Amino acid sequence: MAAYGGLPLFAILFSIVFPLRDAFAEQPAYYAGLAFLGDFNYIDTNYPMTQALNAGEGRLDRALVDALEKSPPEHMELRYSLGDLDRTETLVLAVALDRERVSREVLDLSTGVRTKLIVEISLQVLLYELAGGYLVANVPVSAAVNHVLDGNVGDIDDEALALAETLYLGHGGTPGLLEQAVQSIAALEPTDAPGLRYQLASVGIHDRVLPLLPGQIDERLFRQRLGQFFSARLSEHAGVDVIPFTRGYAIGNQLPGRFANGEAFNLELPEPDYAFHVELKNLSRHEQDSNLVFGAQAHLTLEEPFTGSVSIAGDYRAGIFKPAAGLRIESDDWSAYEDAAENLLDDLVTQLRSPDRGWHRQHARVADSYSQFNAKKELFND
Repeated sequence: MAAYGGLPLFAILFSIVFPLRDAFAEQPAYYAGLAFLGDFNYIDTNYPMTQALNAGEGRLDRALVDALEKSPPEHMELRYSLGDLDRTETLVLAVALDRERVSREVLDLSTGVRTKLIVEISLQVLLYELAGGYLVANVPVSAAVNHVLDGNVGDIDDEALALAETLYLGHGGTPGLLEQAVQSIAALEPTDAPGLRYQLASVGIHDRVLPLLPGQIDERLFRQRLGQFFSARLSEHAGVDVIPFTRGYAIGNQLPGRFANGEAFNLELPEPDYAFHVELKNLSRHEQDSNLVFGAQAHLTLEEPFTGSVSIAGDYRAGIFKPAAGLRIESDDWSAYEDAAENLLDDLVTQLRSPDRGWHRQHARVADSYSQFNAKKELFND
């Protein structure tokens, strides 16, 4: 795994948004390179394209450094030399990958057979204090590309890698993920104090969902993906401080991490003011007219851990449409199931900030769902 300036790339088990503390305003930050979110054991499984693009000379890392040097942060001094690194008082900046996904579908259309390829990548710009082991700030950045190939293309690895490269580096004047990350870093600005903190405290997967999991994804990995997805969307769309999803990895209030060279560390996490719980209860597939509908059902709870007060609790259902079976020569049903689950979670995050009575009437399984969300929307509109 590549490194820049002698500092190894590392796997980090978190995704968080905390405002900068005033004491950090005059401190330099040290660039730590590209990093990876999630369980260290799943790095190879979760991020093969990014590792391939960054292998050897660390091409993505080099591109990040070049872009940062051209557009340095406005509110912090960024350094790249390990010679000045002081572990007793050091802010560290990393650009951490938290999602890399490829889906393939072969369709028999009126214009001929086509292969539909979708590549999605998302990052977290992370700033944390190394010695104290606590997180300071983050900004999510994401992008996706939908590409159509002529014919039935079975081996998509080269095409997917080329699309991932375009997403990272940009093309034809369109900025890539790395440039977007640099723009986010440039705008990071200290604030006075953290506000209310939120956390997805648990993700459950019902037994009826487990037989649908593909061989390369086990229950623990799927829970991690859903947890990271929900947390990132909550941070990005609701604009609140989000403590990382740690179910199954953290002990108490300690979040473990690991450098690529094997050196372990722990990050201190605060307790949330509000905790979410999600249970994915079912995934389904059925035909409707000329389409296939992939559906998801989940239970969402929002509570205050200190008082035990529950303000939101209910079951929700939603679906996405795919071309009918007659048009699909080959399909990736699991990608469609995962899309349905993530689409439902994304909708729920949107409803936290802007509840819509019509959406709740159609998708909620409890009569007072809209009232529950409407009563708490100010929490997500500060």
